[in-house]
Amino acid sequence: MMFPAGAFLQPSAAGEDALRKLVRDGIKGCGKVVDLFCGIGTFTLEFNAFGFDNFAPGIDALSAAGGRALTRDLFKKPLTTRELVRYDAIVMDPPRAGAESQCLQSAAAENIKRIGYVSCNPETFKRDAKILESGGYKLTALTPVDQFVGTNHWELVGILEK
Repeated sequence: MMFPAGAFLQPSAAGEDALRKLVRDGIKGCGKVVDLFCGIGTFTLEFNAFGFDNFAPGIDALSAAGGRALTRDLFKKPLTTRELVRYDAIVMDPPRAGAESQCLQSAAAENIKRIGYVSCNPETFKRDAKILESGGYKLTALTPVDQFVGTNHWELVGILEK
């Protein structure tokens, strides 16, 4: 299988499974899901979500986009509240820089019931969670996952609910 240049691959199968389970449990009961910063599709395919990614093409597991890969710089052009109206939940797994611009738009989206936020940087997670909390979300779960076995890096999975 050929992967796009610059694509991020999850390095641990057990860690990837744990991330998916935590996010799956956190957004359970939500209908349409959008996966932001979707990488190779760790969450996009799991949740039959509509995927957008900054660097590697997103994977559209729904037929809504006709099977097109969607690449969009979410730092410069986050999905707006108007675009988010089609979804019930957001899953995002941004790079170390976090998702500040996207969180500002997501915090204002009245229809998004839950957000599953996966982060490899506790500092940007904290900043972004505060933005989401200012929009009425409450952090209901926060779990560390030893995704990068053999390193001192961890992933965090936060579930935020409105």
